[in-house]
Amino acid sequence: LGTNHPDYAVLLRNLAALYMKMENYDKVQPLLIEALAIYKNKFGELNPQYAKTRYELGTYHFAVGNYSAAKDFLYEALEIQRVTIDKYHPDITSTYEFLAMTYWHQDSIISANNYYKMALDNYIYQINTYFEAMNDAEKTLFWNDVHPRFMRYFNFVAQNYDEIPEISAQAYSYHVQTKALLLNSSRKVRDRIINSDNPFLIAKYQQWQDLKNYTAKLYVLSNDELKERNINFDSLIQVVERLEKDLTLYSIDFKLASEQKNISYQNIKNSLTNDESAIEIVRVDKYDKLKELDECFYVFLVAQNSSTNPKILIFDDGKNMETANSAEYEKAIMSGKDMDNFYKYYWKGVDEIIKNTKTLYLSLDGIYNQVNINTFLLPNGKYVIDDKKTYFLTNTKDLIDFKQNSKKPQNIVGQTAVLIGYPDYLLDLPPDFSFVTPLPGTKVEVDNIAAILKKNNWKLRIFTEENATEANVKAVLD
Repeated sequence: LGTNHPDYAVLLRNLAALYMKMENYDKVQPLLIEALAIYKNKFGELNPQYAKTRYELGTYHFAVGNYSAAKDFLYEALEIQRVTIDKYHPDITSTYEFLAMTYWHQDSIISANNYYKMALDNYIYQINTYFEAMNDAEKTLFWNDVHPRFMRYFNFVAQNYDEIPEISAQAYSYHVQTKALLLNSSRKVRDRIINSDNPFLIAKYQQWQDLKNYTAKLYVLSNDELKERNINFDSLIQVVERLEKDLTLYSIDFKLASEQKNISYQNIKNSLTNDESAIEIVRVDKYDKLKELDECFYVFLVAQNSSTNPKILIFDDGKNMETANSAEYEKAIMSGKDMDNFYKYYWKGVDEIIKNTKTLYLSLDGIYNQVNINTFLLPNGKYVIDDKKTYFLTNTKDLIDFKQNSKKPQNIVGQTAVLIGYPDYLLDLPPDFSFVTPLPGTKVEVDNIAAILKKNNWKLRIFTEENATEANVKAVLD
């Protein structure tokens, strides 16, 4: 093929990418400049691959700290991309992100935030539009690529939320829209529709699914490539949107899933009463430019009805929180003693932000899934569980459904319930082992609840004392 062929340019760029990964920066720029010349001679400058190579030169200059040159190359790439590829294309999204990081490292925080918003809005669009159509392997690859970008953004947020107050609301919205993305699949909705015995609904859904699969494969193509294949991409998207409107009319599950995609901080804040707070805890990997460090920190995003933007609290010593402090907690919780330190490690400052809160909704992340917030001893001598009525949610956007469902009339007659309480804390432990004080009040609670349910003809299974075991809980769940 020779050294003037575009395929040779691809090899040059791949080699440059390898040297970038190895941080062998001296060898990167000559390879990219050679590739750039090949594309220019073959296609001219108004070409997506020429633009992508200019973008790669921008990322090289960013990596070596030459931010002015990085910005020049990135802007040149962006001008070409805006006329050669779709506005949501992954290449243009990456250019926005690197412009954001370049401005950030030049201390131009407002400009950095503007480009970050363009980049992450694009990623949210890609998630909402194409993610469902991917198979499991494609979803994993996509998330492995996108997740570090959101982590770098949270590093930016942690450093600059004082300067840009609204950034905390953006961060909250992005987090709830992406949290547990790989687990939030559309499989349940699909299964309910396919098993609905409604041929019209099933046909509409399959048509929508097929078209989504098709458009997911097209969105990475350039405008010229779409034109060569005689594909009107905008028209296809319009057809998809019409099918989605039809499906929301015929399937409540599809409608609710669609509405869940766009829930933001504002929606969650507005669902709260004046004596309620919702907290998203976010574990964030620390970054030095593009390099992930062996460190992390935790961000608390606190939503309250009275706050235009969520309040932010940062626990910076994530490594100790996940190692030494966690080991200390495990030892203390087993003995029931020495619980004083964990407020300082995991909760200090949070209680001040939520001091007027009676009901707390919490969505956990990282080490907070292994330490029990309810067991933290507050400076006033109370435990969190005694101070607040606490609900744990997978994602605080679930609060919207939780509140709506709680208002619906419930059928409380003739159901089945399992009650577990008043466990024997000494069960299977040696006689001299320190133990948590028995809680006889929990037996009273079980008895009172059982009495109410029996009056309403509920079928009951009750596990107390030596029968209130982990094995029986798991058996019930199975």
